[in-house]
Amino acid sequence: MIEARNEPTQQEREAADWFTRLLNPPVENEDLEAFQAWRRNPDNLAAYNRIEDISRLALSLQDDPDMRAIAHAARQRRAPAPPPWHRNMLSKARQRWAVGIAITGLVAASVIVWKLTAPTYSTDIGRQTVAELPDGTRVRLNTDTALKVRFDNGLRRVELLRGQAFFDVAHDHAHPFVVVAGDTEVRALGTRFDVRRADGGAKVVLAEGKVAVTERGSRSAAWTLEPGQTLTTGRRNVAPAPVPTDLAVATGWTEGRVSFRATPLEDAVDEINRYSRDKVILSADVPAHTRVNGDFAIGKPMEFVTAMTTLYGLKADRRLGGDIELKAPEG
Repeated sequence: MIEARNEPTQQEREAADWFTRLLNPPVENEDLEAFQAWRRNPDNLAAYNRIEDISRLALSLQDDPDMRAIAHAARQRRAPAPPPWHRNMLSKARQRWAVGIAITGLVAASVIVWKLTAPTYSTDIGRQTVAELPDGTRVRLNTDTALKVRFDNGLRRVELLRGQAFFDVAHDHAHPFVVVAGDTEVRALGTRFDVRRADGGAKVVLAEGKVAVTERGSRSAAWTLEPGQTLTTGRRNVAPAPVPTDLAVATGWTEGRVSFRATPLEDAVDEINRYSRDKVILSADVPAHTRVNGDFAIGKPMEFVTAMTTLYGLKADRRLGGDIELKAPEG
């Protein structure tokens, strides 16, 4: 683990200073010569390489919530006075930016290391898996899902990067269990719940226990769900609110099936397509809002297609590549 320090070393300050100068052309020949002389010192070169590595990795994680928090903290810092050897070399703005890199980089490095080494669990399209976390929590990952796990500082934290997962949380009142899905955070203690990332937000279904759900930027502080309720965040112009849900339908995927109850055909097709690389496609002449009912095996799109052709008289044509198009009956 990288140990965070409050202040950078002199070499780290100088390395950040040179890094900033070289990013802002034009660079004079005398400056390049001075840089080459400075980096001949192995300790200086090592410090400069660390700054480069931190900058490159931070750029790759620039949209990550933890990195955004670090960047915000850096902007709030007041830069100390630059050392005499380079006081006249940089503008004031450049000085503040350089020192900010050196100070913040030490903290960012620890976050970057976690981002690159935290335990990651994932599934491919059409696959599911069950993972047991270090605390005994069992997580079932649905199709095309990825999550990262971080347990430290008394907090059990899981980041749902994409897809859907069902959590059977081990009881540990001293260590809260938190699932982060984009701007949505679900906090629980000994409970069973489902989280799915979708449409820029998340859908949370509570099967057992209690959870508190928050959404960054929302006017509401938090929502508390009771068993049998669901909450969807991230929908524009729709205020999130807990509503009753059919648990058998909402969590049917954990038993290998998808269930539809008066579901619009276009939505049913989208759900079926999550589990197969061969997609079902609705022709423009098919009534997309036709209501669909039934339970279908996951990963078997032909079972769904056969039901649609039988019940609604649709025609199925297989395309090159494996996709299946549903068309309205002729005549």
